[in-house]
Amino acid sequence: MDCTITAKHLRLTDALKAHVEEKISKLHRYYDGVGHVEVVLNADNPGLVKVEVIAKARRGDVFVATHDGQDVTACVDAAIEKLTRQLTKKKGISRDHRHPGGKGVA
Repeated sequence: MDCTITAKHLRLTDALKAHVEEKISKLHRYYDGVGHVEVVLNADNPGLVKVEVIAKARRGDVFVATHDGQDVTACVDAAIEKLTRQLTKKKGISRDHRHPGGKGVA
């Protein structure tokens, strides 16, 4: 999986980069089609960090999750948690598309 990490108005340390890469490496568990993930860390406002995670999947599917807060690692964790919920929901929809309601065959 290809990963791009960008920091705006913020210093990207090796520990933070390793933390983000570790979290992103687990996304393939939730949806196999994810090919590229872009993480943008933005600290425009003093004391406030905005994290945006953009996952691009097969067939043009794009998943976006954002989170604002004061702690960078907590924001990264929260944004990736939001993204995992989106990916899990998409995987469930794609698996149950043949069975209306997902209850099985009547």
